[in-house]
Parts: sequence; structure tokens; C-alpha cells
Amino acid sequence: MTTAPDIHSLITSHTALPTPLPPLTLDADERTPLHTAATSKNLAAITLLSPLTSTLADPQDWTPIHICASNGFIEGLAVLLRDHPTHVNDQTESGQSALHFAVSKGWNEIVVALLDAGADPNLPDNYGMTSLHRAVHRSRYDILNILVARGGNINAADKEGVTPLMGAAEDGDEQMVRALLEKGADVGRVDKSGRRAVDVAAASVKRLVSVE
Repeated sequence: MTTAPDIHSLITSHTALPTPLPPLTLDADERTPLHTAATSKNLAAITLLSPLTSTLADPQDWTPIHICASNGFIEGLAVLLRDHPTHVNDQTESGQSALHFAVSKGWNEIVVALLDAGADPNLPDNYGMTSLHRAVHRSRYDILNILVARGGNINAADKEGVTPLMGAAEDGDEQMVRALLEKGADVGRVDKSGRRAVDVAAASVKRLVSVE
């Protein structure tokens, strides 16, 4: 039985094919067949289509790399990163990278794979939030350790000046606050409204008490 790699080799080595290849047909959402393959976790299709696809972004700037990172499909992600290594830090129209998505979903293995491929742990989204901010808000303790070990800025501030420590304090996440302090988070940072982490923590306590 012929396998996808066999078919791929046959197509890519055939001298009669035009160079470059003509663009692949887009669906109603202006997504390529490679987007569809990534969404359905079809490794054979990804392996076949990835080398034939030059334009990765859809109208919302989502690429198949974003999709595989978000849905936890590491096998497909590996193929895409191999064929399109310069797209590892591509961002959607909201500024989110594949690393943002992987961190949010808690895919530790994919986080490591993206970092190994050159993903920037300090790349901000449109709100100035890095993957480390996302790890804090999602209580991804293991991923926090990975990001910091790989150069993540523990004191990165978003567009409002909020640091990961302030975010953890506002969430009332004592375990995350302890982890950040142990890693050297700066308690003296001030956000754009003049609040320090201790002020955010006090406000968070008041809010919880008023709810009770």
C-alpha cells in the first residue's frame, strides 16, 4: 500500500511540476487544505500538503502551526515546524502566537517543542501579554517553570503595566504568587494606575470578602 510519504516524495520529485506550485484552493473561509488537515489532526494530509503550501495565514492570520499548537497535535506540529521554521513566531490578528495557545491549553510537550524551534517566550499579544502572563492566569505551574528556564521575563508588563505577579495576586492564586516570588519577581513594580502587587492583593482580598 502506498503511504503518504511515498506520495509526497513522488510529487515533490516530479520534474514535470511547475515551480513554484500553483496556490492550493481555498475554502469558503479562505483557509487552505492544510488548515483543514491541521484542524482534523490528519497527519498524512499535513505531511503531503505542508511542502506544497507557501501561504500559511488565513484572513485572521491563523496558520496551521497555531491550530496544531492549540489542539495539542504535536505530530502535525513537528512536520509544520520542519517545513516552515520561520513561521514559529507568527501571530494571529489578536497578536497571539502558537506558544500563547499551547500555554493556555496546558500542552507542556508542545510548549517545549515550540521553544526548541525558536518560539519567543517574551513575544507580547495585542494587549502586551506574554506567554508567561498566560501561564499565570491559567495556573500552569509546570509551564511557568519551563518558560522562566527558557528566558521568559518574569517581570514583563502588559500594556496596563501589569506584571505576572500582579496577575497572580489579582487571581488570588497563592501557589502562583509563591512560585513567582521564589523566582525573583519584583514586588516593587507599579502598573499604570499606580498599584503594586501588594495593592492588587489587598483589593483582591476585599473583593473576595465582599462576595462571601
